[in-house]
Amino acid sequence: TSMLIEQALARTGLVEVRTFEVTFPSNYQTRVQVEGESDSNRLADFASEAGAGTVIHGAFLMDGNQIRLDASVTDLASGTLLRSVGPVRGDSSGPMDVIEALQSEVMGAMAMEFDSALAPYVDQIVRPMTAEAAQEFAQGARLYLVERDYGAAQRRLLLAHESDPDFFTALIWAGWNAEYNLGVGSEAVQQRDSIWAILFENQSDLPPYERAVTRGWQARVENDREGYVRALEEACDIGPGSMACFDLAMVLFQILHRPEAAIEVLTTRLVPEQGWLRGWAPYWTWLTWAYHVMGDFTSELEVAKEYRTLYPGTPTAVEAHLAALAGLGRVDEVFLFLEDSLPAIGEPGQTTLVSRIGNYFFHLGEDEEAIRAWQLALGRYEDLISADPSSVFLH
Repeated sequence: TSMLIEQALARTGLVEVRTFEVTFPSNYQTRVQVEGESDSNRLADFASEAGAGTVIHGAFLMDGNQIRLDASVTDLASGTLLRSVGPVRGDSSGPMDVIEALQSEVMGAMAMEFDSALAPYVDQIVRPMTAEAAQEFAQGARLYLVERDYGAAQRRLLLAHESDPDFFTALIWAGWNAEYNLGVGSEAVQQRDSIWAILFENQSDLPPYERAVTRGWQARVENDREGYVRALEEACDIGPGSMACFDLAMVLFQILHRPEAAIEVLTTRLVPEQGWLRGWAPYWTWLTWAYHVMGDFTSELEVAKEYRTLYPGTPTAVEAHLAALAGLGRVDEVFLFLEDSLPAIGEPGQTTLVSRIGNYFFHLGEDEEAIRAWQLALGRYEDLISADPSSVFLH
């Protein structure tokens, strides 16, 4: 229901819509899962994070074979209820008719409240998917967002598109899932590429954010680096705080070797005090690396301290902290940690951390400190091998 209302409004070109697809990795979703806060507070936070001034929200009720839908239009700044829409009722076995009726009423309410230019669009119903496809998509979205069962989510999302080949939003989600969650095995890559091929041919049928993301994927396939950046910049403009903004920073840093531009995106287009970034370690890893490459070790240390506060036991957080101290010439603090704060015999990853700190010293031109760290790492590996002589990995 919300998707149809979003698409109807977006196609008018008269309003800017912050859709659920743009903001699904938001603070709202994080708190839905981990906190028992009231819906009204979460809704206000969600809208604020998305940069929305007006919120359309609603509910549905099932009563036997009947379904009832209603909606409200709320001004976020004042918390004022501007319009109540509905209720509309109908047979639950054919819910699309009820959804269409609500869509028309919402469009009419928006035309009356905000802009009469919306009036001609009131009866132009957007119906891009069948009820069966919508149900599969809803299940897939839940598996993706809430249960984090990405394999099961992919099956549902692909079924949604198969049952309605014009329902491209489901395919977009499947593309995201294949890109970020299904690994780099040959089967996953083939599935991702086949999804992209369909989307590349149907870009004109996609909503604006998804169209920009798809254009970015296509530019990447064609090795058009600047085109990839332009597409991600457009997607980031449409969906501030979305994954597209993080991808933009990665391309600037890794592919175009522009760490300063990457830092600007990471610190201005994404807000680490909010939303999914609080629970997503790669944001902090890449920000510290970008500062290190820039030689801004003071900023790197500040970010690394925040990183370690959020993830005290994460090796990459410790590595970022030590790398910043090395860059600042605080050698004694680095080795005090390496020699006294790590267990004598622990996980091999801890010993790998010691050797990586030697690499940082080496790249800073501190050869003696690098050799000292590498010798410490070799000694730890010898201890690990003594404890597990049969380990091929350690040898």
